[in-house]
Amino acid sequence: MSRSSAGARPRPRRKGAGLLLDLGSHLIDQAVILHGEVESVYAELFAHTVVAEDDFFLACQHSSGVISHVMATSVNGAPGPRARVMGSTGAYVIGRQFDEVSAFSEFESSGDTVGWVVRGETREPGPAVPPSDQSRFYRAVAAALVADDPQAAMPVDPRDAVHVLAVIDAARTSHRARRVVGVLTPGEAP
Repeated sequence: MSRSSAGARPRPRRKGAGLLLDLGSHLIDQAVILHGEVESVYAELFAHTVVAEDDFFLACQHSSGVISHVMATSVNGAPGPRARVMGSTGAYVIGRQFDEVSAFSEFESSGDTVGWVVRGETREPGPAVPPSDQSRFYRAVAAALVADDPQAAMPVDPRDAVHVLAVIDAARTSHRARRVVGVLTPGEAP
Protein backbone atom coordinates (compact mmCIF):
# COMPACT_ATOMS: atom_id res chain seq x y z
CA MET A 1 0.00 0.00 0.00
CA SER A 2 1.44 3.39 -0.89
CA ARG A 3 2.02 6.05 1.73
CA SER A 4 -0.28 8.41 -0.11
CA SER A 5 -3.27 6.06 0.13
CA ALA A 6 -2.53 4.11 3.33
CA GLY A 7 -5.65 4.88 5.30
CA ALA A 8 -5.43 8.62 4.71
CA ARG A 9 -8.87 10.13 5.07
CA PRO A 10 -9.77 13.29 3.18
CA ARG A 11 -8.88 16.39 5.18
CA PRO A 12 -9.28 20.05 4.36
CA ARG A 13 -6.09 21.51 2.88
CA ARG A 14 -4.56 24.18 5.14
CA LYS A 15 -1.86 26.75 4.48
CA GLY A 16 1.46 26.45 6.23
CA ALA A 17 5.18 25.87 5.88
CA GLY A 18 4.77 22.16 6.34
CA LEU A 19 6.29 19.43 8.46
CA LEU A 20 9.56 19.23 6.51
CA LEU A 21 10.48 22.83 7.39
CA ASP A 22 9.04 22.63 10.90
CA LEU A 23 9.89 19.33 12.62
CA GLY A 24 12.00 18.10 9.69
CA SER A 25 14.62 20.79 10.17
CA HIS A 26 15.15 19.65 13.77
CA LEU A 27 15.31 15.97 12.83
CA ILE A 28 17.84 16.66 10.07
CA ASP A 29 19.88 18.80 12.49
CA GLN A 30 19.98 15.94 15.01
CA ALA A 31 21.06 13.49 12.29
CA VAL A 32 23.86 15.91 11.32
CA ILE A 33 24.96 16.22 14.97
CA LEU A 34 25.04 12.42 15.29
CA HIS A 35 26.57 11.47 11.92
CA GLY A 36 28.15 14.53 10.27
CA GLU A 37 27.05 16.66 7.36
CA VAL A 38 24.74 15.23 4.71
CA GLU A 39 26.48 14.75 1.37
CA SER A 40 23.49 13.45 -0.61
CA VAL A 41 19.82 12.78 -0.05
CA TYR A 42 16.96 10.78 -1.54
CA ALA A 43 13.48 12.02 -0.58
CA GLU A 44 9.82 11.11 -0.80
CA LEU A 45 7.58 14.06 0.10
CA PHE A 46 3.80 14.29 0.33
CA ALA A 47 1.37 17.15 0.96
CA HIS A 48 -1.93 15.65 2.11
CA THR A 49 -3.41 18.39 4.31
CA VAL A 50 -1.26 21.47 3.74
CA VAL A 51 0.26 23.18 0.73
CA ALA A 52 3.74 22.04 1.82
CA GLU A 53 4.90 18.63 3.06
CA ASP A 54 3.10 16.93 5.94
CA ASP A 55 4.58 13.46 5.36
CA PHE A 56 8.21 12.83 4.42
CA PHE A 57 10.99 10.26 4.23
CA LEU A 58 14.66 11.14 3.65
CA ALA A 59 17.60 8.77 3.16
CA CYS A 60 20.68 10.83 4.00
CA GLN A 61 24.28 9.85 3.14
CA HIS A 62 26.52 11.51 5.76
CA SER A 63 30.17 12.50 5.47
CA SER A 64 30.93 9.80 8.07
CA GLY A 65 29.64 7.10 5.72
CA VAL A 66 26.47 6.54 7.77
CA ILE A 67 23.14 6.44 5.97
CA SER A 68 20.34 7.76 8.16
CA HIS A 69 16.60 7.59 7.55
CA VAL A 70 14.70 10.65 8.72
CA MET A 71 10.93 10.60 8.55
CA ALA A 72 7.84 12.21 10.04
CA THR A 73 4.15 12.36 9.31
CA SER A 74 1.19 14.32 10.60
CA VAL A 75 -1.34 12.08 8.86
CA ASN A 76 -0.75 8.81 10.72
CA GLY A 77 -4.02 7.08 11.61
CA ALA A 78 -2.80 5.98 15.06
CA PRO A 79 -0.67 8.08 17.38
CA GLY A 80 2.43 6.11 18.25
CA PRO A 81 5.75 6.66 19.93
CA ARG A 82 6.65 10.34 19.76
CA ALA A 83 10.14 9.64 18.48
CA ARG A 84 12.41 6.71 17.83
CA VAL A 85 16.13 6.63 17.21
CA MET A 86 16.88 3.17 15.86
CA GLY A 87 20.19 1.40 15.46
CA SER A 88 21.28 -2.12 14.58
CA THR A 89 21.42 -3.30 18.22
CA GLY A 90 18.67 -1.25 19.85
CA ALA A 91 16.44 1.79 19.82
CA TYR A 92 15.61 4.74 22.03
CA VAL A 93 11.86 5.30 22.11
CA ILE A 94 10.02 8.29 23.53
CA GLY A 95 6.43 7.25 24.21
CA ARG A 96 4.74 10.60 24.69
CA GLN A 97 5.36 14.09 25.93
CA PHE A 98 3.35 15.61 28.75
CA ASP A 99 -0.40 15.31 27.95
CA GLU A 100 -0.13 13.88 24.42
CA VAL A 101 -2.31 10.94 23.46
CA SER A 102 -0.47 7.73 22.64
CA ALA A 103 -1.77 4.37 21.50
CA PHE A 104 1.31 2.83 23.13
CA SER A 105 0.56 3.03 26.87
CA GLU A 106 3.36 0.60 27.66
CA PHE A 107 5.82 3.38 26.80
CA GLU A 108 4.11 5.90 29.04
CA SER A 109 4.64 7.08 32.58
CA SER A 110 3.13 9.88 34.57
CA GLY A 111 4.29 13.42 34.08
CA ASP A 112 7.55 13.78 32.21
CA THR A 113 8.67 12.54 28.85
CA VAL A 114 9.92 8.99 29.27
CA GLY A 115 12.48 7.31 27.12
CA TRP A 116 13.02 3.57 26.82
CA VAL A 117 16.06 1.73 25.57
CA VAL A 118 14.68 -1.24 23.63
CA ARG A 119 16.83 -4.19 22.54
CA GLY A 120 14.75 -6.91 20.92
CA GLU A 121 12.23 -8.05 23.52
CA THR A 122 13.98 -6.31 26.43
CA ARG A 123 13.14 -2.80 27.52
CA GLU A 124 14.65 -0.62 30.24
CA PRO A 125 13.93 2.96 31.24
CA GLY A 126 16.21 5.41 29.53
CA PRO A 127 16.97 8.94 30.60
CA ALA A 128 13.93 11.17 30.92
CA VAL A 129 14.00 14.20 28.68
CA PRO A 130 13.09 17.27 30.75
CA PRO A 131 11.34 20.24 29.17
CA SER A 132 13.91 22.57 27.67
CA ASP A 133 14.56 26.10 28.85
CA GLN A 134 14.59 27.95 25.53
CA SER A 135 15.02 31.28 27.28
CA ARG A 136 18.72 30.44 27.89
CA PHE A 137 19.25 30.17 24.13
CA TYR A 138 17.60 33.53 23.44
CA ARG A 139 19.62 35.22 26.20
CA ALA A 140 22.78 33.84 24.58
CA VAL A 141 21.68 35.21 21.18
CA ALA A 142 21.02 38.64 22.72
CA ALA A 143 24.49 38.61 24.32
CA ALA A 144 26.08 37.58 21.00
CA LEU A 145 24.42 40.45 19.14
CA VAL A 146 26.22 43.01 21.32
CA ALA A 147 29.56 41.15 21.40
CA ASP A 148 32.64 42.37 19.52
CA ASP A 149 32.31 39.43 17.10
CA PRO A 150 28.60 38.51 17.01
CA GLN A 151 29.14 35.64 14.55
CA ALA A 152 31.72 33.93 16.78
CA ALA A 153 29.66 34.53 19.93
CA MET A 154 26.45 32.92 18.64
CA PRO A 155 25.38 29.86 20.67
CA VAL A 156 24.83 27.94 17.43
CA ASP A 157 26.90 28.26 14.26
CA PRO A 158 24.56 29.80 11.66
CA ARG A 159 26.32 27.66 9.02
CA ASP A 160 24.68 24.61 10.65
CA ALA A 161 21.24 26.06 9.94
CA VAL A 162 22.27 26.90 6.36
CA HIS A 163 23.42 23.29 5.87
CA VAL A 164 20.09 21.92 7.15
CA LEU A 165 18.21 24.21 4.74
CA ALA A 166 20.50 23.02 1.91
CA VAL A 167 19.50 19.43 2.80
CA ILE A 168 15.82 20.43 2.65
CA ASP A 169 16.34 22.10 -0.75
CA ALA A 170 18.16 18.99 -2.03
CA ALA A 171 15.34 16.80 -0.65
CA ARG A 172 12.75 18.76 -2.62
CA THR A 173 14.90 18.49 -5.76
CA SER A 174 15.33 14.75 -5.13
CA HIS A 175 11.59 14.25 -4.83
CA ARG A 176 10.87 16.12 -8.06
CA ALA A 177 13.66 14.32 -9.97
CA ARG A 178 13.06 10.95 -8.24
CA ARG A 179 16.78 10.42 -7.70
CA VAL A 180 19.58 10.91 -5.19
CA VAL A 181 20.76 14.54 -5.12
CA GLY A 182 24.03 15.96 -3.79
CA VAL A 183 23.80 18.57 -1.04
CA LEU A 184 25.69 21.79 -1.68
CA THR A 185 25.74 24.13 1.29
CA PRO A 186 26.08 27.78 0.18
CA GLY A 187 29.61 29.04 0.68
CA GLU A 188 31.20 25.66 -0.20
CA ALA A 189 33.00 24.85 -3.42
CA PRO A 190 30.98 22.50 -5.69
